[in-house]
Amino acid sequence: MVLAKLFNLLLLKEVYPKAWKQNRTTLIPKAGKDPSDVKNWRSITISSMTGRIFSSLLDHRIRGVVQQTQRQKGFTSENGCFANTRLLSAVIIEAKASRGVFTVLDISKAFDTVPHQAIMVGLERKGIPPTVVNYIINMYHGCKTVIRTKDGKVPIELKREVK
Repeated sequence: MVLAKLFNLLLLKEVYPKAWKQNRTTLIPKAGKDPSDVKNWRSITISSMTGRIFSSLLDHRIRGVVQQTQRQKGFTSENGCFANTRLLSAVIIEAKASRGVFTVLDISKAFDTVPHQAIMVGLERKGIPPTVVNYIINMYHGCKTVIRTKDGKVPIELKREVK
């Protein structure tokens, strides 16, 4: 009950606490690749646990009033990778059987490359109330991460990516 009241207060005041905007990024080398090449590292960014809980609450509320397309698989409780892989396999089988043509899009970095402004436009198009849109804008404004290197910490402002 206390958590719900706090959530409502933060949402109504359009406040996303600064501490929740601080992230930590860890770099992991890809197996069998040359670690001197920056392309051979994966990054994993971890955000505030409390911020993630509040984001999940907000997501649940939004999904209660906004209809998503059936193909929307990101940020859902469904195993989207499995469902879309099955769909892609069926399309490939059908295309081979009919000698048809199909296209495959590589969206492996889709969530990492979304500009924050595009998120706001999408929310407005879906009819999300201005208070909620402003809260989400505040979620992204001034969001930062820190990467630790052998020479120390490197702070980076995040301007693209989906939370």
